[in-house]
Amino acid sequence: MMVWALIATLVGLAVPARCLAEARDAETVAAPTTAPRQIGLRLSVGFGVGTRAFVMPTPQGVQELSDSAFPAAEFGGALRLWPQQRLGCDVLLAYQTSLAWRLEQQPLFGLPETIAARSQRVELSVAPRVRLGDARTAPSLAFPVGLGLRSFWPRPKQFPVHDYLLGGPQLRVEFECTLARYLRLRLGPELQWLPMTGGVVASGPGGWALGGEASLEANFDGPLRVVIAYRETRARVATGTFAFEDTERFITARLNGEL
Repeated sequence: MMVWALIATLVGLAVPARCLAEARDAETVAAPTTAPRQIGLRLSVGFGVGTRAFVMPTPQGVQELSDSAFPAAEFGGALRLWPQQRLGCDVLLAYQTSLAWRLEQQPLFGLPETIAARSQRVELSVAPRVRLGDARTAPSLAFPVGLGLRSFWPRPKQFPVHDYLLGGPQLRVEFECTLARYLRLRLGPELQWLPMTGGVVASGPGGWALGGEASLEANFDGPLRVVIAYRETRARVATGTFAFEDTERFITARLNGEL
């Protein structure tokens, strides 16, 4: 009897242990490890206000525009490589433009005239990035490097207001960090060399632009994010006796969609 009791006790201990092992195996099969995404896409659209000011040497003299405000729109996209890993890279495209901008010209001898004009900016860059920690909310650094163009185009062309184009390679260093549960801050000083000139500054030797961007992003654990962004850059190009100077600003509210 003692032998049978001992066998029954061992069987009673072995069966639950075997069932527990089988349950663990089942959980392992039912919950496979999900591989991190290798590619992602971000699209954005926004509206806001922009300003432009310039001092422009021309053959007829110096034209000057004080800070003039206009409605602005922007569109952007980013192809994100290895978005969930500590090391990754983004391919960025951004476009900002004025909407229905009107300038008032006051000739020395004549009545004031209203001129339609467009202020534009476009950027194409590649941005290596590194996250400074294992958590997805850890601070990160990105280094967008690429080509940036800005332009001013009065319409129609018969008015004595000159257009211009500035462009060249640029580098921005962006620092991004989490401020609260749903808020993320991004700061990015920027430096640009301007060897590409057109319009009234076409004969200049080129120049430099200095500025940066800042944004505050609200992310509510979904595919859509609301962003408030500010951008300002100041350009200077030597043109002879006087220097050409240009200042652009954009403050926009945009909606980002992550795929």
